[in-house]
Amino acid sequence: MDAPSGPVNVAGTWKLRNVNGMVLPFSFPPSDGTTKTYLQSTMTIAPNGRYTEVVTETFASHSGTVGSNDKKTGTWTADGGTVTIVDQTDGVTFTASVKGLVMTAEIVPGYKQVYEFTGPVLIAPTKRGIAGRITPTVTR
Repeated sequence: MDAPSGPVNVAGTWKLRNVNGMVLPFSFPPSDGTTKTYLQSTMTIAPNGRYTEVVTETFASHSGTVGSNDKKTGTWTADGGTVTIVDQTDGVTFTASVKGLVMTAEIVPGYKQVYEFTGPVLIAPTKRGIAGRITPTVTR
């Protein structure tokens, strides 16, 4: 059976669970004497097509370790089980595959990042008082 085409509802909060099969914290190989380590990452995909991600990371070098909360923003679209995210902060576009409550992407080339759905995004009440929540469509 082919995967469904058209929009897939992936709106919600996604937590980074592992990189290349290794749980967080995950350290990337040193580059220019600095080792970057992901401590956690939370991606929010809003029903209005907006995307944000906050990556809590450290940078360690011979002169010490510095922590950072790197916030990224952009837009997203979905077709079937594929989500395309345009990260306007870093100027990159990447795709992710969604199966059930798991999203897999290669945001950093050569590193498979696996996110797990952790909760719906609440929709703010409108003038009519409509409120709700969005959960992802489960694709098997």
